[in-house]
Amino acid sequence: MGKAHIYVGEKQVGMIHEEEAAQYLFQMCNSEHLVPSEIKEGKIEAIAEKQGVLTVDQKRLEIVNATGKTMIATKPNFYSLEKGEVAAGMRIIPLVMEENKLKDLKQHIGKRPLLQLHPFTFKKIGIITTGSEVYYKRIKDGFEPVLRKKITPFPAEIIATKIVELCQQKDLKISEQLVLPDDKEQLIKAMKRICDQKNADLILTTGGTGLAPRDCMPEATQAVGQRNVPGISEAMRNFSMQITKRSMLSRGVSVIRHQTLIINLPGSPKAVEESLTYIIDQLPHAIGLIQDRQNEAYKH
Repeated sequence: MGKAHIYVGEKQVGMIHEEEAAQYLFQMCNSEHLVPSEIKEGKIEAIAEKQGVLTVDQKRLEIVNATGKTMIATKPNFYSLEKGEVAAGMRIIPLVMEENKLKDLKQHIGKRPLLQLHPFTFKKIGIITTGSEVYYKRIKDGFEPVLRKKITPFPAEIIATKIVELCQQKDLKISEQLVLPDDKEQLIKAMKRICDQKNADLILTTGGTGLAPRDCMPEATQAVGQRNVPGISEAMRNFSMQITKRSMLSRGVSVIRHQTLIINLPGSPKAVEESLTYIIDQLPHAIGLIQDRQNEAYKH
């Protein structure tokens, strides 16, 4: 092989090899639903055992990465991980390191894991499409296929399938998708019914958020809501502004009624897909907070 010499390293007392050190670093990150990979060339990875949202304790992670000898590289905070996807990789930079320094570092950052994976929990989602043109079948509903495409990868059930005549019935069946005209009172009635009967954790509305006189979805949603969540709608508008300045004309709002989150999506299928793609990773955490799920507040 062209090798003239072979060098043999002897382990010194108090020093630890990179493969053993990698296990120390994994222990600092290790939590439920994260499993270790095989160690290769001194590097070990944390692998998602389930689909969920990764949270990273960034302040304590900075302590580890500031030593100059230890390194943990992670996916971004609140990143949506697929089952089997790498959450983080870690190693020491030198070939060997003082074991007592690793022990001191581990003690300094504390027992709480640097990384946590929060599995998605099954949620029920209601969809309300507003627009007299869709309701009276003058145009085809282009929103529902987009919403299904975005929601399908997540463990959620769309409890609504399209039945246009639903608003004409006295007893609305929450297990069906609502396609309603631009009528504020009908929209209020539909949203109240879904929330008050606790049949959906999340309601996504499409259409009716523009400046036309008939657009009344924001007003209907505000009438139903008990608390506002302005950050969601602000984030969608801010993101959409990078694509088109016309997004500033959207008046969509986001609110909470009881334990249900209601979000107004924009008025075109393309904008719906863009906006929902941008926010969807944060929705399981938001719903967990609304429903006061155990330990959800510690995921910030």
